[in-house]
Amino acid sequence: MSTLLMGAVAYDPKVVTIWNGFKEYFIRNGLDFDYVLFSNYERQVEAHFDGMIHIAWNSPLAWIQSEQLAKATGRHAVAVMMRDSDCDLTSVIVVRREEGIHKIGDLRGKRVAVGAKDSPQATLIPLNELVNAGLEPDVDFTMIPFDVLVGLARRSHRRRTRRGQSARER
Repeated sequence: MSTLLMGAVAYDPKVVTIWNGFKEYFIRNGLDFDYVLFSNYERQVEAHFDGMIHIAWNSPLAWIQSEQLAKATGRHAVAVMMRDSDCDLTSVIVVRREEGIHKIGDLRGKRVAVGAKDSPQATLIPLNELVNAGLEPDVDFTMIPFDVLVGLARRSHRRRTRRGQSARER
């Protein structure tokens, strides 16, 4: 049997440690396994469809790109595993009851708030779904981005995690 090659994106130095652990575990249990690191998900999706890797550990957005590429090339993408912490994640569109919005098309002419511009779950995937439903951002609806203090919130969380409490709690 040939080595099973998995693609992964090196978004953080800890990725190497994580996949080294997986590799050691799989080999110890009889699976000839190795991984290839990519600098971004787009390259990984391309490499997967070019046959350079057998499987890919994708982000939610890269999964959608894989599904779209598979469909465009007459192939079929299959999700074979997912972290248990990701299983119940969904993106939703929340509307006020009194606005009378009952289907996606009812968003035409409305304002739609989204999260950070590079967030798959808070912006990219929901916008992709709206486009697939025939609604073009800033043409059919006004997009209101909430990309404020994103880095500050992350830094604050890291400080709180590192110290065990935030400055407000002291």
